[in-house]
Amino acid sequence: MKKSIKKSSGLFLILVLCCISIIGNSQDLKLSKKEQKEARKAERLKEYEVLGTLLESRKFVFEGTRKQNKEGMIVTINPALNFVRFDSLKINMNLERMGDKWMPNVTLLMNTQPMSGNISHWELLKNSKKLNYYLILRSTPDYPSMGSFNFTMRINADKSAAVRLNVGRKSDFNEFHGYIKAL
Repeated sequence: MKKSIKKSSGLFLILVLCCISIIGNSQDLKLSKKEQKEARKAERLKEYEVLGTLLESRKFVFEGTRKQNKEGMIVTINPALNFVRFDSLKINMNLERMGDKWMPNVTLLMNTQPMSGNISHWELLKNSKKLNYYLILRSTPDYPSMGSFNFTMRINADKSAAVRLNVGRKSDFNEFHGYIKAL
């Protein structure tokens, strides 16, 4: 009888120790999940700061992968042919315009040619809470007959961006979605 009590108490002790170790391990898992979340947050913050340095250097290129017109029509585009290059106070761009719902395949010759000019206004706004930037830009082209062009650019910490382009005095716009890369 004493042997069975010793075996039962020994078995009970082993079960208790196993339960304690399982509970301890589950708390470690919870801490590691919390630590992982903090690590992801720190990584996003680091990406945000690196992106800010890149944008402030004014030496980067936006490569478009999709474009959208004012009616909401979205088309995939070639990044090698649709870009905006910023180099200090100069800007070079080649962005295709899209027609409207009545003539969707129409592109204007002026808007498919490369355009270059000087940056006349540059305003970079930071949003530390959402970890993104907003760039407002005005540029005077090298050929004044083209008229001025204005940009607004929304840039996320992962370097994805959306560019809204207004050319000349036209109220229509195209929005381009793509990524920012260093020169």
